[in-house]
Amino acid sequence: MATATVVEASSAYLEVARHEVGSRYGTRRTHFLLGDFAAIAATLSDADVVTLDRVICCYPDAEALLRGAAVRARRLLAFTYPRHRWYMRALTALQNFWRRLTGNEFRTFVHSPQQMGAVLENAGLVRAARHLTAAWVLDLYRRESAELQGIER
Repeated sequence: MATATVVEASSAYLEVARHEVGSRYGTRRTHFLLGDFAAIAATLSDADVVTLDRVICCYPDAEALLRGAAVRARRLLAFTYPRHRWYMRALTALQNFWRRLTGNEFRTFVHSPQQMGAVLENAGLVRAARHLTAAWVLDLYRRESAELQGIER
């Protein structure tokens, strides 16, 4: 990997990422941006690989987030999200209820895998792999063909 860009909405998480990248990879070119990826995706450069690790569950509009990621991904897009199962929806509802009671404005979400997949397929990506655990899903999508890499941005 020649370069990387890390976009993070939390300044505390961004500092941890800065520290981890520095301690593991030294002086490799890494750009760190504080911001909402969905809001700034249009200003970012394209990347061969785009990853969204445990981001979908923290964002109310998964479709906007994935549209932005799909436009930037030249080859691969990988993302993790909570399984769309009753027990994950119940756990999320309980967590959000507790946060509301304690005055914490942060919320988590369990989004529809079908709707998320449709967004990526409409952007010219196809699912290449899926890995499941009891709580999480990892989906890997790839650009369907070289001709589609020139999609309108």
